[in-house]
Amino acid sequence: MLSNLRLFLATLLLSLVAVGCGESGPPEPLTDAELPTAMREAFAGASASAKELADKAVAAYEGEKFPEATLALESLLRQPDLDEKARTVASQCLLSANEKLRIAQEQGSSQAEEFLKYRGSVK
Repeated sequence: MLSNLRLFLATLLLSLVAVGCGESGPPEPLTDAELPTAMREAFAGASASAKELADKAVAAYEGEKFPEATLALESLLRQPDLDEKARTVASQCLLSANEKLRIAQEQGSSQAEEFLKYRGSVK
């Protein structure tokens, strides 16, 4: 339960940083249907390394490998050259992946449980 709280707080903090002061609130998670297109559009003009991470995140998400998607999205959000749209969409995708991890954990996924336990211990 404590790891869920840490995950939620980390995601909330990341979202608030990504949004900045000019927006009305944190971004909303994307649906499974919206996510691939939104990522491809947001990263169409990004650097090669950012596009590669975005593609990796989408492939992992679509393959229901949510720990991998989360790690790729976190790496992507550390890229200094992202524009506001790309950063917002990546944040929305991270919220989506974190929600999928939480659901998987609640449904008894040992992979999600281990990942969230690990994330809680290193934060």
